[in-house]
Amino acid sequence: MLRSITCGPGLRPLRVILLSEILTIMHDEFQFLDLRERANLILTEGQHLITTNFYGAAVKLYHHKNQYIEIYHHPVTRKIMRVSLATNEDLKKHVKDLQLGL
Repeated sequence: MLRSITCGPGLRPLRVILLSEILTIMHDEFQFLDLRERANLILTEGQHLITTNFYGAAVKLYHHKNQYIEIYHHPVTRKIMRVSLATNEDLKKHVKDLQLGL
């Protein structure tokens, strides 16, 4: 789905993700994106649900296309360390911090 566009003689190809392609990215394809591409996809297209503290790291839970995604931020530098699809076990660490507005 990622396309390579030639920019001209002597220039490196530019990788572009089209919006139509973003909307069709599934589990396997998400894993092949690099860290920056995954983070950008989730930060721009996902819905932030909750931020929890997990061993000092801020873990932000997002929802995107029927998937839950976690973004881990380094406790000191605050840079993104990891972006991954959340498993049921991963979701358990967020449950205690959820507040339902009933």
